[in-house]
This record gives sequence, C-alpha cells and structure tokens, in this order.
Amino acid sequence: MPQKKPTPTQLLKRSPNYLKICFAYNYTIVLPYAEAMTLLNTFNLAESFDTKDYQNPKIIPLQQEAVPTIASLNQSEYLDFKMAAILGINPNNEEKKDEPF
Repeated sequence: MPQKKPTPTQLLKRSPNYLKICFAYNYTIVLPYAEAMTLLNTFNLAESFDTKDYQNPKIIPLQQEAVPTIASLNQSEYLDFKMAAILGINPNNEEKKDEPF
C-alpha cells in the first residue's frame, strides 16, 4: 500500500523549531533547536580573552556580556522569513486587504 504524503500542517508539526542566537546588537544567527543547544552548551567551557590592557592581555572567567542572547523562532515564522527573503519583501509588512496589489 503506498504511503500517503504528509500534509503541510503535519510537516510543520514534525519540523524542529529554531533558536535565534544574538552575538552582538546587529549579528544574529539561526540554528535548528538541537544544534543551537549544542552550541550554547559549549559556553560552559568558555573563558574571556581580555584585551582591555593591550600590553598585557589575559584569560579571565567568561563575562556576562560575552554570553549571547537567545529567542525562539517557530517553523512557521522561519518559513515566513525565508520566503520573504526569496521574494525580496519585508516580512513585517501586512498587506492591506482593500488594495488588490
């Protein structure tokens, strides 16, 4: 018996969510949840390379400002942003329903 193709809704339910990892105010990466958690777990081993004194840099315990911030991104949002990038449109603009184009 041939297997039925999953519906788009079924695919979305099975697809992993994503995490946005912000390393600086203007640099954010997106990873599937499992891979993002692997990356974030490496911060348990991280230390900071302090160069405030350029003549005498040192390795110190990880500073709070070096830890990235994270936010979730569900599969539907991920697809919306990907499609907007492909189409070259702003994903945050809502179309006005009164205008045909």
